[in-house]
Amino acid sequence: MVDVFADGDLAVEAGHTTITKGGKSEVVGKYVSVFEKRNGEWVCIRDSYNNNSEDDDEGEEDGEDNN
Repeated sequence: MVDVFADGDLAVEAGHTTITKGGKSEVVGKYVSVFEKRNGEWVCIRDSYNNNSEDDDEGEEDGEDNN
């Protein structure tokens, strides 16, 4: 899943990632990147990523946000 939001010279991309090895999910996480348009080109000015903890899904089921 990827969401992109833009307004003027700023854009934000947020999404989920899964790194697989041998057909098996190894690392699941999420990211956010902020882009700024400079001289007609989009440049990433901020980038953040983190792995999901093993209990992330459990907290979301009961309405808690573990992030």
